[in-house]
Amino acid sequence: MTAESLSSRNAAAPRFDGVEVTSDTLTGRGGLALFSRYVRNIEILPHVDRLFGSMRKSSKGLPVATLFHQLFCFFLDGTSRHLVRFDGLKQDEGYAAAIETRPGQMASSHAWGSGRGDAVPKTGSHGTDCCSTTPGGWKSHPPEETEGWGR
Repeated sequence: MTAESLSSRNAAAPRFDGVEVTSDTLTGRGGLALFSRYVRNIEILPHVDRLFGSMRKSSKGLPVATLFHQLFCFFLDGTSRHLVRFDGLKQDEGYAAAIETRPGQMASSHAWGSGRGDAVPKTGSHGTDCCSTTPGGWKSHPPEETEGWGR
């Protein structure tokens, strides 16, 4: 193609007149908006609330459906696999707008129980202690299950 044919073909294309400051919230995660609407429209969140809503210890904090909606979007985004990433996302108005959630309704890592250990079950199905805690607070397998590892 020649330069002349390129210019004649693009003659009807809109041109930028300038760059200005805008109050619009912009994000590079446009696909999250579509996924967010999909999650809400397939009506999975009421089922999640029915199944996991009884696990809430108090009515304080965010609703279970709101937390799971953000978790599903977090998994699809794939930017990070660490729960502390929610602290940064809580401050990101562009991310909140992309998943169509009010900034005040964004979850922090504390909403997931990270660092406190209450999200990890402490007993097995028979009521026995299935995890021992190391001095740093991490959960580890009981010694009898780890014997012979690393040989």
